Amino acid sequence: MDARRIEETLARFVFEELLELPYGGADPLADEMDDSLGQEQLAEYIEETYGVELADEDMIRQNFESLPALASLVASKLDR
Repeated sequence: MDARRIEETLARFVFEELLELPYGGADPLADEMDDSLGQEQLAEYIEETYGVELADEDMIRQNFESLPALASLVASKLDR
């Protein structure tokens, strides 16, 4: 699966399940609209949806700084 499709799926989850306030931007992760609980929920979603495990070293801000960055991480794990 390519990173763009993963990004679309992650965006849908973030917009539908994690955001509590109205948001008009394109990337809530880039705008730091998430918190540590949201990151944990997103990690669980990724693990359940894609069957990949996010290790402790994956749970860094750099990987969660934007939807494309997170999608790239997931795609790289799927390619292994």
